[in-house]
Amino acid sequence: MAEIKLDMKKSTYTLNEYEDLLGRISEHVKSQGLDLMHIFEIFCKKSGFISYADLRKIIDLIDFPITEKQFELLCMYADEEGQQNVHAYDLA
Repeated sequence: MAEIKLDMKKSTYTLNEYEDLLGRISEHVKSQGLDLMHIFEIFCKKSGFISYADLRKIIDLIDFPITEKQFELLCMYADEEGQQNVHAYDLA
C-alpha cells in the first residue's frame, strides 16, 4: 500500500486565510475599477503561469498592501506543485 504524505504546512486555518486574502485582493481590484485577469494576462507566459517575481509586481502595481507572510501564503497555496510559479486563473 502506498504511503500517504501530508503537507503539514497547509492547514484549514491557513486555507481560510488564503481564501480571505484572495477575496480581499478581488475586492480591492474591483474598487479601483481594474480587471485583474487582464493584468495577469499581461504578465503571463504562453502557458498561463506567472513567476513569483511577476506576482509581486502585480501586487505592487495594484497597490494592494500585503505582508511578506501573506505573500508567502498566497504563493504556497496557489503553487500546488512547488514550481515557483502560479497559474493566473487560480488567483483571478
